[in-house]
Amino acid sequence: MERKRAARQKLSESVPPGTREKLADAAKEFAALLRPTSSQNQPVWSDLLIHGQIASAALTLTPGSRASAPVEAAFKLAGLDPENPLSWQVLMHVLCHLLFGETKQGGAPTKWNPDRYCGVLKDFHVKKLRNPSRSDDQVCGLLGREPQYKTKNGKAVSAGRMKEVLKEALDPDRNVHLNLKVEQTIEMVRKDYEHRGWEWRPELSELTRRILVATNAWEIASSSPADLEALSRVVDRLQRGTHPSK
Repeated sequence: MERKRAARQKLSESVPPGTREKLADAAKEFAALLRPTSSQNQPVWSDLLIHGQIASAALTLTPGSRASAPVEAAFKLAGLDPENPLSWQVLMHVLCHLLFGETKQGGAPTKWNPDRYCGVLKDFHVKKLRNPSRSDDQVCGLLGREPQYKTKNGKAVSAGRMKEVLKEALDPDRNVHLNLKVEQTIEMVRKDYEHRGWEWRPELSELTRRILVATNAWEIASSSPADLEALSRVVDRLQRGTHPSK
């Protein structure tokens, strides 16, 4: 706990005062070069050209430089590719969870981690798809007898407990992998929505999150966040259910 406090203090002291304002000015200058005819005082972040070009510049390391060395070391240790923009978000989430996530309590290690939660989502979906007439209780009972979910002494996990695990797996606050991919997909939906010239409202983020968790959780947890089929279904729902008739 003390180490975490020290790391937080170091973070707060490492960013010089006025950095936010300086970055805003730099982005404004960058945007002016990209859109010289624009009369906007600040970058329009929904402009895909401006957002994309500034993001590309910001997410590019300078190999061999002293400034990039710690970042390169973090990517290498995490086994992530800095040339893939999504890797930056994963690394950012991991580091923030280490600094600001809940502190683990003493005792036995947590049995159900994000990787296993995502496995439960996928396995539940596969079994349900094979026999849609099965109830959720029946599917959870079958899952509890699978080798990967049995207890250390080989006993099956009860259907009731597997239902609790499934509920936890569907909770983005517990399943950080699901949370990350849900947020990535929401961001893509938002950009697509604004690209169509529609206004993105805060309540749409929550609606999209509910749709994703309720209907596409297994898909998001086990596949690429850029899954176009999943994305198109969400956008279609937004078009039909939340946007005023054109």
